[in-house]
Amino acid sequence: MSPTTTASAWIALSPTSRANGCLRIIPGSHTARHEHRPVDPAANWFAQGADGIDETHAVDVEMHPGDVAIFDEGILHGSEANLSDQPRLGVSFRYSPPDVRFHIDQWSDAARIRTFLVRGEDRFHRNDGIRGLPPA
Repeated sequence: MSPTTTASAWIALSPTSRANGCLRIIPGSHTARHEHRPVDPAANWFAQGADGIDETHAVDVEMHPGDVAIFDEGILHGSEANLSDQPRLGVSFRYSPPDVRFHIDQWSDAARIRTFLVRGEDRFHRNDGIRGLPPA
């Protein structure tokens, strides 16, 4: 997506822990914008992510069902693979102004992303195809 002026809300539907691959963030990383890039979903994101990122500063965000983590999309975030027998279930919502364009590629396909205008008017129409509507 660009620009990354988006806030995300991740809601835990089941317990999340380090063992089942909870959300991990690198505090302060939102101050220097990093481009999203395709990564292998089976591997550690931070190991493949932006150059110069020190994973030792990552914080595990362990949550209980109903807990909500709200964060700037520009903060480096990811999760490890769930290698436990406990499911990690959650739902996420992204809130962004209409000028944000979601790029559909190998790691974020249109089946996972839907956009809805919550308020006002969309003068940009950058994501009409994602909503299943023809471009303006």
